[in-house]
Amino acid sequence: MTPAQPDGPTRPRGGNRHGEYRKGPVTLRRAQVPATSTDQRLLDSRGAADWLHTDPWRVMRIQITGGGPGLMEAANKGAWEAGGTSVGLGIELPLEPGLNDYVDLAVNFRYFFVRKTMFVKYSRGFIALPGGWGTLDELFEALTLAQTGRVTAFPIVLLGVDYWSGLVAWMRDTLVSSGTITAADLTRVLVTDDVDEAVRFVVDADEINDADEINDADEINQEAAP
Repeated sequence: MTPAQPDGPTRPRGGNRHGEYRKGPVTLRRAQVPATSTDQRLLDSRGAADWLHTDPWRVMRIQITGGGPGLMEAANKGAWEAGGTSVGLGIELPLEPGLNDYVDLAVNFRYFFVRKTMFVKYSRGFIALPGGWGTLDELFEALTLAQTGRVTAFPIVLLGVDYWSGLVAWMRDTLVSSGTITAADLTRVLVTDDVDEAVRFVVDADEINDADEINDADEINQEAAP
């Protein structure tokens, strides 16, 4: 069933097999279908990006999920109804039900490791909802990359206190106690039931990262100055 249009500006419609634009493994729907050519988009000046800094919920306007049903569909639906960009990174599996109807931009992967790389590469943080082996695989991948400095200022929210508290307690009582991780490694993880707190945690980390990038750029410019 194709979802109803959200309030606000009209967006092109398209279901699973209608109104789609395909570029290799990438599937574009609705507002993601290009209206101009590639060279025109390259030559056109970029539009204003003030909304990136004035909208406290900006981190929720572009949602990247696994593109499947259930909680993934709920996240894509939230971004879609807010007029944002709803992205789904699918995986080829025998029992995989396919993309949910709220995905506007979809990429399908054959290998899990490539898919996980894309999750991290295009994210400013993770919000993990209750899940199984795949969720844990992606969660610990992100934690490892953050611990080893492969990604920086990468906040991780575990949404669902009852579900995640036991795992975090095991990390603290077993891993920290045995010295295999440090207590500081857990400071980048927030366990909460409060959606607003989760958003603030990600936004605050994003703003710190933006400030660090500006400072780094200023230092480079000063060093390059004659």
